[in-house]
Amino acid sequence: MRRESIEAFEKGNRPDLVAKETAELAILLEYLPEQLTREEIVEAARKVISELGAASPKDKGKVMSQLMPQLRGKAQGQEVSEVVTELLSNI
Repeated sequence: MRRESIEAFEKGNRPDLVAKETAELAILLEYLPEQLTREEIVEAARKVISELGAASPKDKGKVMSQLMPQLRGKAQGQEVSEVVTELLSNI
């Protein structure tokens, strides 16, 4: 949510609020588990897709329901969703 706020404040030309949100985000990130790289997310997603035999974008819900518990706290849901959509679209 902080990242979305920062983006909105940047669009609204509010550098004061961007600085405030950025500082708060930096503090919060110190306490969160280290985030996975995109490559690590892709690897985990490919494994789940293979295990489930997912073959089309219609299978996204099944893949996400298996993948998100594994990645909770380690990756943002939006990024995981983008990776899964991309992988399933290329099958």
